[in-house]
Amino acid sequence: MSCTAHGCTNTGTLRCSGCKSAYYCSPGCQKKSWKSHKKVCKEIQSTLDGEIERNFNARSLDIPTGMENIVNMFTEAGLTDYTLPEFHEEYRKKYPRNNPGYKVLKDGYTNMQMGAFMRRNSGQSEMSHVLSSYGSCVQVLTKRWNLFGPDLIEYLSSEPLVGDVYRDHPHISCPPDYLESSGWKKYQIMRNTAVHPTEMIAGQSYVSVGFVDLQAILAADVIGDEGAVCWYGYDMSEICVARAKIILELMMSEECNSKDILQIWFSTCMSRKAQRALQKCCQNLHLKENNLKVKKLLKHWSSSLVDAADARIQWSQYLGTYQLGVIPQLKAQSDRVDYAHYLLTGELFMDCEDQNPVGNATMFSLPKDYVHYKKSDENFLTTLSIKMLQYKTSLKRSIEDLHFHRMENARKLVQDRSIVIEVDVKKFDLDNVDIFPEIRMMEPARIDWSNVPDYLTKENFFKMAQKCSGSSTQHTFHLMNWGCKVFGTNIFDYVPFKEYPRLEDVFSDPSGKVQSVYNELKKEWKSVLDDVQSHLCFANLGVESLNAMNTSETILCHRYLSSYMNYMFENQKVNGTKWKMDDYSPFDRSNSLAQVEFKFIN
Repeated sequence: MSCTAHGCTNTGTLRCSGCKSAYYCSPGCQKKSWKSHKKVCKEIQSTLDGEIERNFNARSLDIPTGMENIVNMFTEAGLTDYTLPEFHEEYRKKYPRNNPGYKVLKDGYTNMQMGAFMRRNSGQSEMSHVLSSYGSCVQVLTKRWNLFGPDLIEYLSSEPLVGDVYRDHPHISCPPDYLESSGWKKYQIMRNTAVHPTEMIAGQSYVSVGFVDLQAILAADVIGDEGAVCWYGYDMSEICVARAKIILELMMSEECNSKDILQIWFSTCMSRKAQRALQKCCQNLHLKENNLKVKKLLKHWSSSLVDAADARIQWSQYLGTYQLGVIPQLKAQSDRVDYAHYLLTGELFMDCEDQNPVGNATMFSLPKDYVHYKKSDENFLTTLSIKMLQYKTSLKRSIEDLHFHRMENARKLVQDRSIVIEVDVKKFDLDNVDIFPEIRMMEPARIDWSNVPDYLTKENFFKMAQKCSGSSTQHTFHLMNWGCKVFGTNIFDYVPFKEYPRLEDVFSDPSGKVQSVYNELKKEWKSVLDDVQSHLCFANLGVESLNAMNTSETILCHRYLSSYMNYMFENQKVNGTKWKMDDYSPFDRSNSLAQVEFKFIN
């Protein structure tokens, strides 16, 4: 990267600690540039901190009274979008006492109605309105490319071709740190991508790096009977490993049923029976645990108490309109109400028999010295493999039936020792060399790398993967962040550079080129849904009813995934390479999620 300071041609090796997008060759150049960089730096920081993405966070979803009055006037005048169900009123009929939840949903509904009215009456083309609604030029480019600076502007001004990989993108040579985010250490309690069904062959070993939880076991079918499947899970987070050990212990035990285990695993609240099983399990595991960090967590959870109301509040603090936007896509009123209730409370696998529930300590209670840890915003339905779901009567019932069945199957495999599971705290990078021979000696049939390649240079990833690889190991991974490195995967890329606004102004579509591109993209939407349409009978999938930014990005990523994969595999001695975009789901958190597999040539 060249130095950001005006007139300086030296290489920038010092990165601005605020926006992490500007580079300087010396403290002197950084000081000299501060006056001009200050404003842009603050805008980038606010975007990277998630304020643009979650500017309608549930804690600040209050719609001004004036706006609500305007929407009421639209309703009286017949100007509202009648295709938008009044999901807030539907929710109130079933949960009349949850006034805070009703208010969040009503504010979300009001915001959607305002957006629909503005789209129809703004006097702009559809895409001009979409482009102008995402903030200033700096905010948009920062969000779209995960950075902003002179080098990016120079790249865009060169008018790259669609499908071109931005090879000078800093995240290619220096990927971001997964754990660190604005001074916080993020932790997950469930995966953030769909978990697809998989076959494991008896007598073979399987490795999962960055496994997060044991959902791969829920989705597994064992083929053959010649020995046990050996499954090894590694994660850098002791929180994930501790929770996995609890779930594994409970699966092997007969002291609680599958519903109890699923509550402990996925729900913000649980029955008191499940809580007693959790605390007893933690007490037993604590006595035999060797990892001091995991041991500390188990001891803490063995006695920690969380009030159910507090658990729901902590869960709802991450709720924003990007999640509420899925509610009106669901066809049945009962599905809209059930999904809204999950978004508001985080409760799963609970029924009327679970009186006086308690909060889930493993989700919301950590030892005092974990003060800098922050839970990621998560959604259980994001983990759902749409093709595994057989919809019947309601979405809630279908999901419960699927997971009760898979849990019973997984418990049998574990209890019969058809699958032997070991999990451990490990961070995988080229400095941690001791782990590589250990894995190689297992001769693993498959190593799943989660999205580790998103956080390593491709050279370092392949070096590490080869060091772990047996003679015929298949490697799999998924990518979530590749789209920010390929020109043409976002609708903003189709605004000609000569039509770019000033940095503080918003984008528009004066030439109509973006509208023309989007009209063509809409014709491809059906092909994106081909494999999953029959499994999504519960959702409205017409492109007109969906978010234009999300649908366009999904289609464009389908178009240009091969461009990035060809770049990633260039100069690598591999075969059996396959890649595809993940099946579409309305609950996806990434429009660019791709599944990849390969083998090394020995």
